[in-house]
Amino acid sequence: IAKAQRQRLTRKRKEAQMRGATAKRRLRIERQTFLEDGAEQEVGAVTKRDLWLIGTALYWAEGSKEKEYRPGSGVQFGNSAPEMINVFLWWLKHICHVASNQIWFVWYLDENHRSRTPDVIKYWSGKISVSPEAFDRVYYKKGNIKTKRRNSTIENYFGLVRIRVARSSSLLRKITGWTRGIVKNSKNHCRVV
Repeated sequence: IAKAQRQRLTRKRKEAQMRGATAKRRLRIERQTFLEDGAEQEVGAVTKRDLWLIGTALYWAEGSKEKEYRPGSGVQFGNSAPEMINVFLWWLKHICHVASNQIWFVWYLDENHRSRTPDVIKYWSGKISVSPEAFDRVYYKKGNIKTKRRNSTIENYFGLVRIRVARSSSLLRKITGWTRGIVKNSKNHCRVV
């Protein structure tokens, strides 16, 4: 086969591969959208009790716990998803009746994103509807050169927000009781078979 023919065949093969990849991607996106939309509809109306349990479970997963060697610690909750932060803030204010002036915000940002601090403040202020002055402190995490994090090397990385509640050791103990209540009252439904 002549060189020109080989090049044309190679080009046609690559074009066919690209068309196939594009079609597969489109089908994956359509299936993903179908599944996510259907799952969203399954949730239905969420009651105040549901939100109480959701907030308790969120704290159980992402909140700080009181330790024997550190009694009296307060409520602290951290995450990098604005939607989760918003649900948790709503839970604090409307379920736990925490006043806005008792809530402090701290965020953690990789050191190599220090120059983006103003953008990060603006991003979080908009996403969780708080003034930039509400952020109490910024902690810059030292990067590990060996770590290959995809989310900390791109411009849509905005770190992690930690919510701290002032004078909240009693609330933390209630949350601990609520999580124990979930465990105790779920035992009959959560047996592994």
